[in-house]
This record gives sequence, structure tokens and C-alpha cells, in this order.
Amino acid sequence: MSIGSSNPLTFGLISKTIEKIRFLQIGYSEELEDVFLEWNVDLYSIQIPDKLADKLVAEETPEIFSIYGIDSTFLMNYWGDMMIIGICLLCLAFLKIMDLTFPKKKKETFFFVWILKAKLMVQNYLVVQVYGGFGDIAFYFILEMKTLKFGSAASVVSLVVAILFLMIGITLLSFQVWILFSYQKKKKESEEALQKFCVKFSAWGVLFLDFRDTTTISQAFMTVLILRDIVMSLASIVMTSSPYGQAILFFLSSVLIFLYLFLRNPFEGYFDRIIQYILEAIILTVNVCVLILAYMDRKNLVEMDVRKRLGKAIIISNFVLNIVAILCLAIQLLQISFAVYKVVKLVISHYKKAKTDPKNENLVQNFEKSLNETLEQMPRGLKIMRPPHTGILKKTSQIPSQASGEFLNTSNSPPKQRRNDLQTAQRNQKKTLMYLYKHNTEFKKAMEDIRLGGKWR
Repeated sequence: MSIGSSNPLTFGLISKTIEKIRFLQIGYSEELEDVFLEWNVDLYSIQIPDKLADKLVAEETPEIFSIYGIDSTFLMNYWGDMMIIGICLLCLAFLKIMDLTFPKKKKETFFFVWILKAKLMVQNYLVVQVYGGFGDIAFYFILEMKTLKFGSAASVVSLVVAILFLMIGITLLSFQVWILFSYQKKKKESEEALQKFCVKFSAWGVLFLDFRDTTTISQAFMTVLILRDIVMSLASIVMTSSPYGQAILFFLSSVLIFLYLFLRNPFEGYFDRIIQYILEAIILTVNVCVLILAYMDRKNLVEMDVRKRLGKAIIISNFVLNIVAILCLAIQLLQISFAVYKVVKLVISHYKKAKTDPKNENLVQNFEKSLNETLEQMPRGLKIMRPPHTGILKKTSQIPSQASGEFLNTSNSPPKQRRNDLQTAQRNQKKTLMYLYKHNTEFKKAMEDIRLGGKWR
């Protein structure tokens, strides 16, 4: 509940990346252009007040953007996202007040637990909303600078807000990179240090805890997707005079992501890995079609039948993307429903036993044991199973000592001592989340409390 899943952010970024192709000045088919006019990755939007909109003065928006409802000013374009962020911040403030209202002795009540869950869910949604909009911020900022016109105080405010959000975006991206490197440092320290770090930054867990932590690069998958969205947004508005160059850049971005997935594999489970390959295959298909269309324009080739087929391929790809997103959501809902069913069934069965045999002192212990076993068999919303990192063990001539942290020269040690030193080093290297989650009870309790929104032990 607290850390949530990275899937909403992933699907949102991929949808926005595909959406950018409509800003390329390429000869699309009429059917595809009609679809472009109906594309909208935002399910809902809060409109700017008319009085404020009338005061915003700017030069005319380029036609390639205006036909899709893109305005020249930052406030007009980003108003809905700003309001959603503001609502999330107000909700967090309200929940914080509710939290402080309860006395300390009441902090373990059922109502307080759900207050904590709600706060963590809002934090997760806020992180997804902010990080998913970095590409839009860069896009709208460049458009603001291109059409800037100091005709009113509202226009000046729009520019100031654009600069402010751009600085916030750069700061948060730097913060995200800092989290990744800090996590790797904590992983090399004690188990307690890693546990405290995960608890402290649990609200940002969607950015780094869903991925393999063997290396910083593999764990930085979400950072890679965000950077791609920013680059594609900048290419869409900066390179408007070179649609063929834009198409090449879009195509290369897909190829590089595929290489990254193949060489670094940021996912633990096969399901998430397969889903991501499907999503990237969809984007690659779209970008190949766009590249062919851009090449045809460059060579002045009409070929209307070919353009129609390529347009249908893009439409079908976008449709498949939506189907995949719906299927993933349905699978997650089924998993949650099945988990709730098993827990409810277990509670009812033990309630009946307690009613028939109220003097049985072992009922509570048996219930806790059965409940823990049931929860351990369920799929985790938080993917924190990590393989042990034993790359350093290849250099057997120097093994770090558990007691002092210094290197031992095992070449001069007896065979039995060398084996003991090797086993000690192996235990030291298993400081990844998978090992701690499986073998450290306190660490497991703390991480499960983060996920479930319960009391941190």
C-alpha cells in the first residue's frame, strides 16, 4: 500500500512517449490523424478559470500543436496537473493533522492504521503524478519560451511558474539519482542501515524498490524511462523542422531501451519482464512505422495504400497497449481478491473453532502461525526479492573479514580456515533485500509493515 507498484508510472510514461509522434510533421493517413485528435492519456483534467485564461497573452501557437489543443502558455497547459498535485498535498496535510490529533496511546487503533494507509497511498500517487509529468514540464517550458510575450502580469506569472516547475523537476531528478547511489552504499553497510534507509524513503519506493538492486544501472530503470520521456518531449518541440531526424531519434530510443533490458534486466520476475518487452515491442513497432513514413516524405513518395497500412499498424499498436494495461490491472485485482478471500476464509474457520472450543489456549498461536503461512504464499505487491551479490568472491585471494572489515590473505591460511573465511565473506555479501527478507525476521516485519501500512517495528 505504501510503496505501491511502478506499473501505473510505467504505462503512463509509455503512453506519453507514443503520444508524442502526433507532433511530428509527417504525412500520416487521414484515419490516423482522426485518431490523433481523439488521443488523450489523461482520464480527467481540471480546466483553468476563464478569467485567468483571458489574461494570458502570448504569440500564436504553432499549428502542429494548436490542432491538438496545446496552448502557448505554461499555465494553460499544465493547470490540470498543478491542481491535482495541489489536491494531493492538501490531502496529505489533512491526513497529517488527523495523525497528530490522535494521542500516542491510540496510535495502534484500527482507524489510525487506515489513516496511515491512506497517507501512504496519496504519497505514492503524488510521486507517480510528479515524476510522470517531467516530460510535459520540459515540453511546455520550451513552448512558453518560444512564444513568450510580456503582454500582461498573468503572462509573467506563467513564465515564473514554468521556471519554478522546471527547477523542481531538475531537483527531483537529482534527488532520485542520489537515492539510487545512497541505496547501493547502504547495501554495503549493516542490515540495520539498509532497513532504516528503506523505511525512511518508503514513499519513494516506486522509483527504486521494484527493481533489481545488483547494480545502480539495473535499479535505475524508472530513471531511464523518465529520461526517455524528457528527451522525446524535447525532440518533439525543438526539432520541428526535421521530422526525419525526429523519427530516427524515436527509433533509436526504442533500440537503446531494448539493449538496456537485455543487458541489465531490471526485473526480478518473469511476468514483469515479459510485460515490459511487450510494451517496448509496441513502441518499437510504432517508431518503425513513423520512421518509414518520415523516409517516404523525405523521398517525396506518396504511396497512399502504404501510408494507410502503416497508420492502421500504429492504431492497432496503441489499442494493444491499452489491452495490455487493462489485463495487468485485472490480474492485480484478481490477486488482491484471492488474497483477501484466503485471509477471510482463515479468519472465519478459526472463529468457528474458537466458538466451539473457547478454552483452547493454542487457538491464538495456531491462528497467527496459519495467517503468517498464508501471507507468505501470496504474491508480494512489493518485489523485494533480490539475488545475492557475490561478484567480489571471484577474487578469493582477498576476502573481507566480518569482524574488522579488513582483507585477509587466505593464501597463507590453512584449508579449513580459508573455507571459514569464504563462508563469512559470502554471508557479508548477502546484504541484498532478498537475503534479508528471507532470513532476518525483524527486517521482514519492518518491510511488510511498510507495504501494508502498519506500525513500523
